[in-house]
Parts: sequence; C-alpha cells; structure tokens
Amino acid sequence: MRASLVKVLPLAVVVALLTTSSAEAKPFRHRFNEWREYNKHWLSVCPIKPKPSESDYSTSCWATTFAGATYEFARRHQLAVYRHRDTGAVSLRFAVYWEDLAPGSQLELRFDGAPPVTLSVADLVTKNTLNEWWLTDPVAVGEAVKDMKAHNGLRVSYRFVDGREETIRFSLIGFSKAFKFIEDRALIDR
Repeated sequence: MRASLVKVLPLAVVVALLTTSSAEAKPFRHRFNEWREYNKHWLSVCPIKPKPSESDYSTSCWATTFAGATYEFARRHQLAVYRHRDTGAVSLRFAVYWEDLAPGSQLELRFDGAPPVTLSVADLVTKNTLNEWWLTDPVAVGEAVKDMKAHNGLRVSYRFVDGREETIRFSLIGFSKAFKFIEDRALIDR
C-alpha cells in the first residue's frame, strides 16, 4: 500500500499543478494593507484604504510587470498601468532603474506582430524621480492598453543619455485580467 501511495502522490501533485490557472487567481489581502492579485506575469495592487494625497501609491490602483537583469531587490525594467481612484484616469509608466533616457530621443513600442509605435521622450511626464517616465495622454494610453490586451508581448526600445540603446521585451500574458482587477477596484464613485 505504501508503494502505491508513493506512485499516486506525485501524479496527484502534477495534476494539481497542471489544472491550476490564472482563471483561479483570487485577490488576497497583503500585509501592506493592499488587495493584490497575480495573473500570470502581472501583479495587480490596490491599497485597501486610499489616503487623500498627491502620492500615486495612495490614490491609484496599478498592474505591473518586470523584465531584464536582476539587481539586488528589483528587476531593471518595469512596465505599469495605473488607474486613478478619483478621476478614473489611466496612465502608463516605464521605469528603467539606474538609467536616464536621452531627452530628445524616442521610445519605440513594438507589440508582437504589429507595426511599431513611436513616443517622444519629450511627451512623457516625469514625477519625483529621474528613472520613471509616464504616458498620460488619454488617447495614446487608451490605444496602448487596447494593444496590450490584444498581444502577448511588447518590446520597448530606449536610448540612454550616454548614447547606448537597449530593447527589452515585456510579457503581456495575464495583462487583461490584471487590468480588470484595477478597473474593478479603482472605482470613481466610492
């Protein structure tokens, strides 16, 4: 009997792992007093009790993914979509840790299988840090979110102040559900 249990147990574990999917993702309360949910390659976060302030952390819900080489605690590149809880405004954030983009350069967004979209760094907004760039134009953000939902990947090409160029690929697998999480929790009428 013991031998048959050993043979069945690994099979049961394999079946359980194979049948677990993002469709079963459930929000959970994190110790930082946030609702969180993992959807494949994306993490969605929404503070449980928003505090009125200028901080994007306390007034927004967001979905984020990372890519690139690991440096201590964080990935080098981050892509995030924020939805403001009071206005409903959606913005897209690009972060490249320990770097600064060339002021007159372009960001090229290339969704898998689609023609490239070019953004001028001058059209992006910076907030409080030199390594985060925000796309806030509602039309451009709306198009980007639509493309993010329709594709599996996004390549972003950057040019840095020192002239180097880098292209990084972000996975969009799980983005649609991650975005739905922030839409559902960043309600305008609270």
